[in-house]
Amino acid sequence: MSASLNACCILALFVVVCYAADQTRQPGAIGSEVVDAVVNLIRESCLFADDKRFLVRLAYVQSHNGYDAKTFRDGYHGGIWQVDKNMFDETHSNAGRLTNEYNIIRNQFRIDWNRVTWSDLRKPLYSGISAALYTILHGGTEWRVEDQAHFYELHFVNKAGNNFTNEAGILDLGCHGKEKLDLAFIIDRSNSLSTDDFARAKNFVRNVVDSFDITPNKTRVAVVSYASHAKSEFYLNRYTNVVDLKNAISAIPFIGGSTATSEAIDLATTNIFTPSHGSRNNAVKVMVVITDGDANDEIDTRYISKLCQK
Repeated sequence: MSASLNACCILALFVVVCYAADQTRQPGAIGSEVVDAVVNLIRESCLFADDKRFLVRLAYVQSHNGYDAKTFRDGYHGGIWQVDKNMFDETHSNAGRLTNEYNIIRNQFRIDWNRVTWSDLRKPLYSGISAALYTILHGGTEWRVEDQAHFYELHFVNKAGNNFTNEAGILDLGCHGKEKLDLAFIIDRSNSLSTDDFARAKNFVRNVVDSFDITPNKTRVAVVSYASHAKSEFYLNRYTNVVDLKNAISAIPFIGGSTATSEAIDLATTNIFTPSHGSRNNAVKVMVVITDGDANDEIDTRYISKLCQK
């Protein structure tokens, strides 16, 4: 009986592992488990054995592990790691500098990188490999998040790397979860998102809060939604367990309208992070803005974002 039970357990484990592996090559697959599976494959193959957690952080910053509504937008194929076409092209045009890496990819993954196209990057493994190759081409990164943010600023986006530092900080907080955290999500529900995009945004928030210990003494969560105007959905002191919190997130309706990102950030800054609404002096305060990036009040948004960083 015991031997039979053990055999069943082994079989079940095998099925789960195979399913995770299959997801790494499934176009459009998303989630932290998929990202972890891809990164583990890349590390264990010695393609990028010492990435210093950069690939995990990059996936979270670039697309929130694929949950960002714009990850698989029409005409863009960068995948979870959001590898732009010009970045991907560098991994081909510099093949001579990546001979060893090409051989590893061929031998370990049975992939001929010369034949890979940008559209293949919708598969998580291909997107992760491309991000790894591009990072290797540009010298790799250091351990410190600040150094990785600088690398990100230079080679992945043409803007300040503070977003990388902030987002990676959220991910790392979720890993050890010892800090008191006041976390506010600013969710776009304007016409710039489709109803499917909005559902994916809420799903992302639910997945993030699952990573934290939602209690009055650890992590508190608030949500501000916005379209033509901003609204406090609930404050930091409203929910004290993850089940009720996730139900409240699911219940937020899509309404449409213009995109008042500035007003939403202002509301969170002045109305959410206050003692009367549950904010604590000794807690780390983090604001996560979920949007398509096209604010109708762009100038004000940049101004308020600078205020939030002070």
